[in-house]
Amino acid sequence: MFINSIDIREITSSIKKYINTNTALISVGEHTEINIKELVNSLNKNGISFIGGIFPKVIFNNATYEKGIVVSSLYNVVHLSTINNISKKQYTVSPFFFENNKNYSLITYVDGLTSYISNFLSKLYENYGMKTNYFGGGAGSLSLKQAPCIFSKDGFFEDAAVVCIMEMKSSIGVKHGWKKLEGPYIVTKAKKNIIEEINWEAPFDIYQKIVEKDTQTKFTKDNFFQMAMGYPLGIIKQGVDYIIRDLFLLATKRL
Repeated sequence: MFINSIDIREITSSIKKYINTNTALISVGEHTEINIKELVNSLNKNGISFIGGIFPKVIFNNATYEKGIVVSSLYNVVHLSTINNISKKQYTVSPFFFENNKNYSLITYVDGLTSYISNFLSKLYENYGMKTNYFGGGAGSLSLKQAPCIFSKDGFFEDAAVVCIMEMKSSIGVKHGWKKLEGPYIVTKAKKNIIEEINWEAPFDIYQKIVEKDTQTKFTKDNFFQMAMGYPLGIIKQGVDYIIRDLFLLATKRL
């Protein structure tokens, strides 16, 4: 369901009618002019189960929107949790008992501009293993300024994630669509989500040569983000497709 209203009561009423007794997965375009804290309070007062995130754009019926709210109804929800302090690694993943001979699916929204996201995903897997399928995404603003972007009944947070487990069979039916251009290379030095060396060299020097050769365009101090959007990094994982990581900032030749 797509909602373009900015009236909190109208939004709440529409969500309640749409999901009935299920859980709402709420994705909000970052330029939607609503107060998320007020929306959280309204949803809680109306007894609505929900998790959500703020995104640069939302997708509905093959179109993208910077303003608007997309709501999906999550069925057979058996577990919801909010996890804070992702970057500080000061959190625990809530335990859950998976029954044998049942199918489970897990969806998570995480602050896409925080650090140690890979560690968070690893902790999910350490706790839940192969007993569930996993899918989800990173929330946040295209301005690259970290701010609250994850919400649940517990509030509106940055440096956080929400987790929903459903008793449901699922499969992944999409791929990232990127093609290999160069490599492989080895990340020889990294700190959190910053690459400090590739093949014992400044990472931007290598990245710059590859991208400028392919685009026939020179990097400047003003066009890094626009060019980097078309040239993400791919992490090799045995037996599966590349894991894609977008580049956001350039700091003294570090990526």
